[in-house]
Amino acid sequence: MTNLNNHKVSVTWNEEKDPKEKGFFNRPGRGGKTPWDWLELFAKFAIPLMVALATIGFGLLQLHLADAQHQQGASALDQQQTATLQKYIDNIQDLLLNHNLLKYDPNSGLSDPYYDIATLARARTLTALQGLDPHRKATVLQFLYEANLIGGFTIGCLQCEQISPIISLGGADLSGAYLDGTYLSGSNLSGTDLSGTDLRGADLSGTHLSGTDLSGANLSGTYLNCAYFICDDLEYANLRGVNLSGAYLNGAYNLTQQQLDQAFSCRGATLPKGVACHRTPSP
Repeated sequence: MTNLNNHKVSVTWNEEKDPKEKGFFNRPGRGGKTPWDWLELFAKFAIPLMVALATIGFGLLQLHLADAQHQQGASALDQQQTATLQKYIDNIQDLLLNHNLLKYDPNSGLSDPYYDIATLARARTLTALQGLDPHRKATVLQFLYEANLIGGFTIGCLQCEQISPIISLGGADLSGAYLDGTYLSGSNLSGTDLSGTDLRGADLSGTHLSGTDLSGANLSGTYLNCAYFICDDLEYANLRGVNLSGAYLNGAYNLTQQQLDQAFSCRGATLPKGVACHRTPSP
């Protein structure tokens, strides 16, 4: 009997052949790179790219949150100022209706039985103005004017009758107030801080402005006929188009010729030394 030894015949592949050639992802494509090579290359760039995108996204989120916080803060401030203004008006109305504020005679001084009421009203006014924005400052001033609380002059120019203020605005902070187009004729604004205010087109005829700081104010088109400027700081005041007819400017200081030349008219105005009126159009 003959024994046949069955030798297993195995087909050997080239052992040195790159194992990456096995399967689809190991087949080299263009440029000699397999899909695995491209994935590895992509991974190298993907991580830094994702980090960069995450950083940018985080920064944008921070900006959004900061903007939202700013808007919330602005809204809260606006609500606070609205509440301050409303509370102030309510307090003054209470003094008018229930405590006879209008009966106070400023010429009587301490002897007037309503002196304490007027003192309280002035304190509340000065305090409220310090915490209000330009628009609400204008609202307070208009309210006081219409309530006949800040005194002034009857219109008559040469024969003005002075009305003493129940609430004196001396030292009041009205700086930056938006008073454009406001009617304040005959009011007493002496001693107030009107620096940087917008008074374009406002009617201040017959207004007492003694000691008022108008530096940096915009008075374009403002009507100041017969207004009393005595010891007023007019430095940087914009007088373009201002009607200064009959205005008493003899006590004003820091008034330059260049400022005065911008006025619409200064016919009959009493001017300080060193400046002359060259704007006197026919009536």
